[in-house]
Amino acid sequence: MVKMEAGMLARSKAGHDRNRIYVIIRADAEYVWLADGVHRTAENPKKKKRRHVQVIHRTMEE
Repeated sequence: MVKMEAGMLARSKAGHDRNRIYVIIRADAEYVWLADGVHRTAENPKKKKRRHVQVIHRTMEE
């Protein structure tokens, strides 16, 4: 399973928002919370299952 954490860019693979680019706000074992700044803000993130999201850019590791 791909490691998903806050700050990574991700693309929606399923749903009415397919192919929309998001920033991961929070992640747990089953879900990620996503925001894009236009339709979904950080105050009202979209909850999506991890399997419906593809990471497209990883954060820099230290």
